[in-house]
Amino acid sequence: MIVSVSNLQEPVGSLRQAIDLCGGFERLERNDRVLIKPNICLSEWMPLYGMVTTTSMLEALVELLIERGCRGISIGEG
Repeated sequence: MIVSVSNLQEPVGSLRQAIDLCGGFERLERNDRVLIKPNICLSEWMPLYGMVTTTSMLEALVELLIERGCRGISIGEG
């Protein structure tokens, strides 16, 4: 497993850098179907970053997948 870390400056660029550093889209083919399972929690205490998937990062991931050519993108949350 390869892990990458990127400083958050703006969602799309930071996420693109982290994905590129770990080769995260290498096996992803154009027109592949993708299911995104974000970590969304409901509670009174919500951290800004780190423990839950923020909507800005979710939007950035969808943008990068569309840029890659993926069209069958689904978001599944329990």
